Amino acid sequence: MIRNEFYNQLINSEPIGFIDPFTDLGEFDSIQMKFKQPVRNLVNKYSGKPYNLSWQNKIEQMRVLYIKYQKSLKLEDEEQRFITELKIKSLKKYVHEIVTTYLKLGFRFKEIEVRVSLFNTRLRRNWEKKRLCDN
Repeated sequence: MIRNEFYNQLINSEPIGFIDPFTDLGEFDSIQMKFKQPVRNLVNKYSGKPYNLSWQNKIEQMRVLYIKYQKSLKLEDEEQRFITELKIKSLKKYVHEIVTTYLKLGFRFKEIEVRVSLFNTRLRRNWEKKRLCDN
């Protein structure tokens, strides 16, 4: 997955472990997909002083990777949501076909309830037996 690729790059970008990519890069705005404060304003958690220029450059590089990682997570969530919606639509269509077939064959709602795991009241609300049996 792309996400794991960016995650691994982010974790391995600072092998010494001096900078934690999830806590030391500054506050991240996930809506705007950017960091709230500039790197020069970040304070080293060990010394209490601002990072020197070489570490600021390293943090900038890590921020770029972090943004790519967050975008990949967002993209993955959108893909998963789309797949779930498709599954739900196809499942609804499948259940509709099954219930309609049972009704046309003369099954009662109580009998259908046991076979499709839908409550009797929901079946009655969503399917009209008279309308289906007249066809």
